[in-house]
Amino acid sequence: MTYVTGLLTKAGYDEVTGQRRTIAIRHPQGLAALMQSLSYVGPISTLYRLKQPDTAQRDAIAAEIQAEFTRYILPDGSLEMPGAMMYYKAIAP
Repeated sequence: MTYVTGLLTKAGYDEVTGQRRTIAIRHPQGLAALMQSLSYVGPISTLYRLKQPDTAQRDAIAAEIQAEFTRYILPDGSLEMPGAMMYYKAIAP
């Protein structure tokens, strides 16, 4: 039993299920827009806040991220990356 389904079961919910689904994560504005948002959204923003990298370090991080994300650029310039989500269902007591 996963952590979440265990919590729901302990809370008294019935017929608790969890399912992992593969999804496409899409950024319609493309790589440049994604790179602009990294410093204030998501795990990179947390890294920046906690470690406070200098400009050279930020540039190096951005270059590595950009290099990795280029493989997900679609012909129209948008990005589409593979992802996964967990969906949970439970019946309230």
